[in-house]
Amino acid sequence: MAAGSVRLLDYCATGNVAVEGWLHEEALLLTLALHRQQRAAGLAGGVAEIGVYHGRFFLLLALCCEGAERALGVDLFDRLSPGREAAVRGDREAFEGHLATWGVADRTVVRQQDSLELTPDEVRAAVGAAGARLFSVDGAHSFKHAIADLRLAAASLAPGGVVLLDDFLHAEWLGVTEAAVALLREPSPPLAPLAICGGKLALCAPADHAAWMDRLGDCLLPYAREAERVLFCGVECWRFWLRSGEGAWALWGEKPLARLDVGGPVPLGGTLGEGWSFPETWGRWTVADRAECAVALPAGMPAPPRRLAIHLGAMPPPPLTGKERHAQLTLGEAGALPPMVLREEPMRWHLFNLPRLPAEWGMLPVTVESGQLVSPASLGRGDDIRALGVSLSTILLLP
Repeated sequence: MAAGSVRLLDYCATGNVAVEGWLHEEALLLTLALHRQQRAAGLAGGVAEIGVYHGRFFLLLALCCEGAERALGVDLFDRLSPGREAAVRGDREAFEGHLATWGVADRTVVRQQDSLELTPDEVRAAVGAAGARLFSVDGAHSFKHAIADLRLAAASLAPGGVVLLDDFLHAEWLGVTEAAVALLREPSPPLAPLAICGGKLALCAPADHAAWMDRLGDCLLPYAREAERVLFCGVECWRFWLRSGEGAWALWGEKPLARLDVGGPVPLGGTLGEGWSFPETWGRWTVADRAECAVALPAGMPAPPRRLAIHLGAMPPPPLTGKERHAQLTLGEAGALPPMVLREEPMRWHLFNLPRLPAEWGMLPVTVESGQLVSPASLGRGDDIRALGVSLSTILLLP
């Protein structure tokens, strides 16, 4: 796997959560699928985003760039944002710090301005003459700005490019949905709806719509909890609910060498020891401070696994212990991996480099230590009185 691809996957798995902002894991998977399908089809071009905030989604786009491809970030930053959006004003110093950390500063053009003042020619001057193959619209959420930003994105797209409109159908930002409907109801709309997923509406040029519907169906249906074709403004598009944990090795560049899925009555790809709850649709909770499992290592692997990815979440720590929960994985005699700091309850991927594993092992034992347990009821979250630690859906062993 190319170094750039590894960097991209590291950011998808763990790096993005250290950047302040909002990024649903389903939206991340959708964007990664769009990027890979563009590469498979030989489509090239830069990337752009209006409304970068601290750069959480922008960094994902910038890390998709290869070779001479460039990225454009547009934000008011410390200039006064319109209306209620002043509360989510971007931070240029934080943004540029993240660009440097992830090695994409040299490929990024930053424009601190109102997007209403930006032209398609200026976008192409920043990202390249071909235009943007991925263009995120997440700026001011008023109708006036959102519809103007959509027009700008449509006029700036590279062949086969896709626009990603954020906060679509969000009850707090109705101007965004209103703008999408108004644009798509025009006699000759410049964009066609492609997919609704993870709070985003993906759109493409009408001429590219049929090809993109086939591409997304082929690559995302295997990873969908639910999927349907729906009519939006008279045009058929996908509505996806993606599996962000179990089955979602689409996040990774290559098929895993081994995997353990713990949802369902019987774990798949390994075994469970003590310390686990009953199975739920997404996986299981740990119900002891130590829970044991093992991943089956198939015979005849072409090479030993080099990395481990685990899809993990956590109950918040008890109120008196602070805002963080610490969890630890130990791989049998191979020893402990670096500890995890879990600040959020939702599940997300954690990625580790593996030590060299003994060749004779048929199973990789994994012990999960989650520290002090806490019940949802004690936190005022329903009536579940079970003492719970961390939630687990999937462990992957990667090349």
